[in-house]
Amino acid sequence: MGVIYAISPLESEVSHYLRTLGVDVPQKPSRYPTPKEVRDVCGALSDFNVEMFSPPDHAWQIVIQGINDADNEPWTMVNISSFNGDENAPHHLSFSKGWPSLILRIVRALTVHCGPLAGC
Repeated sequence: MGVIYAISPLESEVSHYLRTLGVDVPQKPSRYPTPKEVRDVCGALSDFNVEMFSPPDHAWQIVIQGINDADNEPWTMVNISSFNGDENAPHHLSFSKGWPSLILRIVRALTVHCGPLAGC
């Protein structure tokens, strides 16, 4: 059984709803990250092995694993589907399986570039 965490920009309607619940949501524009931003953020994870793959079917993936013990350290797979060849254009982002703590670390770093992001 697989788990996929889809990441998307935080839409204004959702932001408004969260604020009515008392959640502090930044009031700034939000967008999908670019592949370049994703690669830069993942490449900055100095405590992990980071491998990028771009298969011929236009899927784009980064595999992130712990350096010392890949079986017992945090890991995840970052996916950009329907990659159009433009690393500076925003693309849909998801994570296949992995450790939520590592996924959250990556998403938090991406928000610096993209604004608030939501996951489901």
